[in-house]
Amino acid sequence: MYSIGIDIGGMSAKVGAIQDGKITQIQTIPTNSKMEYDNFLAQLVSVLERLLLENGKEKLKMIGISSCGLINTVEGKITYSNNIRWDDKSIAFDIRDRFQVPVRIANDAKCAALTEAVLGAGKNYDRVCMITLGTGVGGAFVKGKHLDQGNPYADASDILGHLTVVAGGRQCTCGRLGCLEAYASATALMASYAERTGSNITAKEIFDRV
Repeated sequence: MYSIGIDIGGMSAKVGAIQDGKITQIQTIPTNSKMEYDNFLAQLVSVLERLLLENGKEKLKMIGISSCGLINTVEGKITYSNNIRWDDKSIAFDIRDRFQVPVRIANDAKCAALTEAVLGAGKNYDRVCMITLGTGVGGAFVKGKHLDQGNPYADASDILGHLTVVAGGRQCTCGRLGCLEAYASATALMASYAERTGSNITAKEIFDRV
């Protein structure tokens, strides 16, 4: 038996088959804020079909989706994301109906925090706080190996990147000025590098040069 994990970010979506806690295959789909949902869904379905063909559909237990943005876990949809413009698209239900397997979706920062708390760097601690720095900025709190919904900042995954850190500062992709995401995300790093050097390179390439 195996599961499939889908991680949707502002610049790419990664799809992997997972067996015995190990990722056995990873495929990538480019994403951006201008990409139409139907276009992405068609590419995702194609990737999933290949994985099912290679691993056997009858052995698939479930599909899990982590995505940037505000997530309605009950309705299986991305309610809003400033990095991918697929507002109110019920991607979990679309995938469920297509492949007839259980599908769950949650915010990517919350998924990352819970995974690190249970299996990763935070497994020896009761309370874990994680901050994610990617196309955007997110974060989440875990207490007792469960997402800490009682914390007043429990929804940091949704709001952390849009806290104002510079009054009247850079414009964020959400439309506001001075958001943390406009200064601390991978896209902000790339923009700052381009401003100073005149060169457009990826965040990974920038880190490789440090």
